[in-house]
Amino acid sequence: LQTIPNAEAVGLSGGAPPLGFLRDLTEPMQAEDGRSVNGVMGCVFPGALASWGARQVAGRDIEWSDGPSAVVTESLARRLYPGQSPLGRSVLREAPGLRELEIVGVVGNMAYNGPRLGPRDVVFVSCLERTKPWPSNFGVNIFIRTSRSLADVGQDVRTVLDRLAVHYIYVMDDQEEYVAWSMERERMLAT
Repeated sequence: LQTIPNAEAVGLSGGAPPLGFLRDLTEPMQAEDGRSVNGVMGCVFPGALASWGARQVAGRDIEWSDGPSAVVTESLARRLYPGQSPLGRSVLREAPGLRELEIVGVVGNMAYNGPRLGPRDVVFVSCLERTKPWPSNFGVNIFIRTSRSLADVGQDVRTVLDRLAVHYIYVMDDQEEYVAWSMERERMLAT
């Protein structure tokens, strides 16, 4: 997919894009000193954050070769490690099922879980770390940042996926359509 002409960034995610949720998914996280802060845990594959246009503030993105690692938002980094660099430090999800994660990067704040909830403190972990092994029946979202039209780039995506023997593309949306859909859901909740 990275070889598709004019693809500026390509990423995958095991869940909906940042504006896709209507409910608050906040849960307790822990810093190395045992202090508890609330945050949202998101599952991404390498490249997803860049394809969403997330600003890389420090460190790097999650890589395919990483062990248990995480990228956190600026606000969560400040809450976990005030006045210190979070890079190389750990964050631990208090809920069972995930081990200690090394913070390898920091991205700008974002309205994760939809605009109604505003900017969120988020820990992004590799989907492969969160769900081992990755089940063959799980869907994967593909994100491509490009200046080309959806119809145009969609043909190239279909060609690549056909070559990889992927059998089903559920839906293709461009960012403007997706944001409009998300805002429509928010307006419905407000009435």
